[in-house]
Amino acid sequence: MASDYVAFSKVTDNLVKAFGESALATWITEADDHLESVAEEVGVREPDDIEVSPLHHVLTRYWLAYLGWAVFRDKIGTNNVEIINEKYLVKFDIYAKMISQLRPQISYEMVTGEINEIRDRATAMSGILFRS
Repeated sequence: MASDYVAFSKVTDNLVKAFGESALATWITEADDHLESVAEEVGVREPDDIEVSPLHHVLTRYWLAYLGWAVFRDKIGTNNVEIINEKYLVKFDIYAKMISQLRPQISYEMVTGEINEIRDRATAMSGILFRS
């Protein structure tokens, strides 16, 4: 199943790609649903309001990180006492950190592709590099 937001060709992690797009269908749907919930958290009420042409690069990176995190979360299992394959745990930790770093950067303007007020535009003095 293809994502509503990110093309499978954007997946660059070889461990994730190795499963193949059809095997990742459940996780792709989960990543899409999660992106929609993040959009709702920043004030976007309808998934149709998410600007997908093109999807902002931070949102793409967030979606890819969430996809990787979900895959490796399930691969390591939640109740495993012993991690059989440590590479899954390492990847899980990497993606968890990426998610926590990228999430605070996501804004309404980034999701919708709109700047509604002049004060939303970054200036050299604002310290905010992106608001559109």
